[in-house]
Amino acid sequence: RSPIPIAASQTLRAIAAATGYGNSAETSATYTIVPPSINFPNGFTATNMQLNVNASLMGTAIQLTGNSPAQVGTAWFKTPLAVNQFTTDFTFRITNGVADGFTFAVQNSAKGPGALGGNGSALGYQGIGRSVAVRFDFYNGNTTGLYLNGNSLPTGCIDMSGARINLRSGHLFQAHLVYDGNSLTLTLTDTETGSAFVRSFPVNI
Repeated sequence: RSPIPIAASQTLRAIAAATGYGNSAETSATYTIVPPSINFPNGFTATNMQLNVNASLMGTAIQLTGNSPAQVGTAWFKTPLAVNQFTTDFTFRITNGVADGFTFAVQNSAKGPGALGGNGSALGYQGIGRSVAVRFDFYNGNTTGLYLNGNSLPTGCIDMSGARINLRSGHLFQAHLVYDGNSLTLTLTDTETGSAFVRSFPVNI
């Protein structure tokens, strides 16, 4: 699943008007406007996702790359959504991982859902403009950090090993991300050991 915008309530006021008649009395009502959301509770489908280069569906999971060298892949939701505030959850597992990692990214680049960064240490992200990404790197230890606008280096490189997070373990990890308009908070949990890592990144998306 990817960013889910927060619903907002709006009060609408209206009158009826017609030629030759007086205006009606004003009436009002409150409506809750729920923006479109991304929700794949039973896994991903090809309907609303664009998979690029080496990315593919493996059942209801997205496999970004295979086991061959120099592969790169991205998977984007095709419809743009507001990201002034959002909460998103997803699970991932790294199997037979040699290098390098991946990111969770939000972007509004000119290439839209066809956006693709470089392979290797670029993590399929670097070079994608107008973007923010959280790094999950298992080649340089077990690190995370925040990338901005496709830059080659994250804002901070944080080792998660102290929280007993080992991305190469083959375990299933749950990522919980919350953006409140001022900071993006990552909670990463190893679902098999219960080990958890939490970090907030100040950012204006």
